[in-house]
Amino acid sequence: MSFDIPTTVGKRSVPGTLINMLTKGLSRGAVILAKYTCLVVIWTASLLASLLVTWGYTANLVPGDTTVHLPCAVICIWLYGVFLLALLMFAAALVNSTYGACSSPASGW
Repeated sequence: MSFDIPTTVGKRSVPGTLINMLTKGLSRGAVILAKYTCLVVIWTASLLASLLVTWGYTANLVPGDTTVHLPCAVICIWLYGVFLLALLMFAAALVNSTYGACSSPASGW
C-alpha cells in the first residue's frame, strides 16, 4: 500500500477515478473531508499503537510506576498531529505538488 500524504489532494494513484463521482454531484469538499478523515484515523491508530508499546515497555521496566498526566499529554500530541495533517493537506491543495506541499511555508517546517 502506498501512503503519501501530500499527494492526497493534488493527485490520485489511479488517474480518472474520481471523475465519475464528481460529475454525479459529489462535492470536492466531501472528497477532501473523506481523505482527511482517513488520515486522522490512520494517525490515531498509529499513535495508539505506539503508546501501547511504550506503556508496556515502561510497565515492564518500572513496575508500580504511575503516570499522572498521561491523558492530557496524549490529547495534546494527537491534536498537534491532526493540526499538522490539516496544514499539510491545505498546502497540498494550494500548490498541487508533492514537493511544494512539503517545502511551502504553510506546511510549518
